[in-house]
Amino acid sequence: MAQEEQILREDNFKDRYIQWFATHEDARSKLNERDIKLRDELRSFSYRILNSWEKGGLFDAERGAKGKGWRLFSFIDLVWLLLIRDLRNFGISLQDIQHIYQQLTFDAKKVSPSRMPLLEFFVAQYLSERQAIYLLIFSDFSVEFATQFDLDNTRNHKSLTNHISLSFHYVINEVAKKDIPPIRDEMIFFSKMELEVLKAFRTGDYRSIKFKSKGDKKLIIEKELQVTDNNVHNLLREKDYDTITLKRANGEVVNINKVTKKIIKL
Repeated sequence: MAQEEQILREDNFKDRYIQWFATHEDARSKLNERDIKLRDELRSFSYRILNSWEKGGLFDAERGAKGKGWRLFSFIDLVWLLLIRDLRNFGISLQDIQHIYQQLTFDAKKVSPSRMPLLEFFVAQYLSERQAIYLLIFSDFSVEFATQFDLDNTRNHKSLTNHISLSFHYVINEVAKKDIPPIRDEMIFFSKMELEVLKAFRTGDYRSIKFKSKGDKKLIIEKELQVTDNNVHNLLREKDYDTITLKRANGEVVNINKVTKKIIKL
């Protein structure tokens, strides 16, 4: 990505990105499994060119037993090979493509088996939602992916610096003619509201929880928690509550409940 991001993304982009790598292990494995040989219709480059690209550090490939035989690629690998082809057609040098490759492989070790996390995420988004996605290459050869919504939103608020735009979805469709992984039903992206509800369920030791929504603009989460510390003074000092309920028996406090309220703008 560009050092200073130029694209204004949807508010829940970061949540969706984290969610993809945290909850879609099977789908990610299918996209990254290296079991595909180059088809004839994808051989728009010779083996001499492939060898040159591999030696130049533009991709790595696996081979059969003992490192011999056909190169084996994943779905993600094939998308990247076609992107290299298109970038070369625009006259971008191998050195500059290597710079792009380094950006796309950034943080890959943290999300194995992913080799190009950002590229993989937008491949998954396209296969799931079928909306146009573009790869933008700027003059310093930094890159950003953007949906049509992202582009329209960005252009309504600021000007983009000069760039080349590739129709990333066309490249995916070219690979997906025969080798599309059967992952669409496994890929469910949640809205920001749905993510906040799941997060509320998973965090905290609560007795009850209530959700209220005001259209698609606000979500109100109320949690009732049972307090184990019966020292009311300590509880009042914490100030992390909206209401406190005390129950007494035989002159002693036997139960304290507090309710916290969180308002989230969607």
